[in-house]
Amino acid sequence: MHLLRPGDIVAHLYHPNPGFLMDRHGKIRSDYLNAREKGVLMETGFAHWHIDFDVMRCAVEKGFWPDIIGADVTTTNINDLVYDLLFTASKFLAVGMPLADVLVAMTLTPARAMNRIELAQLQEGGPVDIAVLKVLKEEIVFRGECPV
Repeated sequence: MHLLRPGDIVAHLYHPNPGFLMDRHGKIRSDYLNAREKGVLMETGFAHWHIDFDVMRCAVEKGFWPDIIGADVTTTNINDLVYDLLFTASKFLAVGMPLADVLVAMTLTPARAMNRIELAQLQEGGPVDIAVLKVLKEEIVFRGECPV
């Protein structure tokens, strides 16, 4: 982690293995905190072996939200874990991440990270596609986690 520079991205933020985000006492490791402080971005990555909902829940309770919400869609997780980016983002809404922060983590921050800010700006003649979304409140049990 100490080799990372501002703008670098750490993927699979909520990985379950020891030595990643959380220490054995349920605290966020200082190297992650230091990396974030110097401008390293944290990305979700929801592949089967790279996400632990207990780690995610513990981290978000401590305010350690992802900077980038990415679905990490693969042939092994699309039908039962990820589905799409909005489904992935809904997991963060379910654990309390504010909607405005979720939207920024899906749009503006990734565009900035790619030096393609125009992808997150609405302007005439720009390359942006837009979607109109409606927040629904319903009980959903996400695979591998308790109802929220």
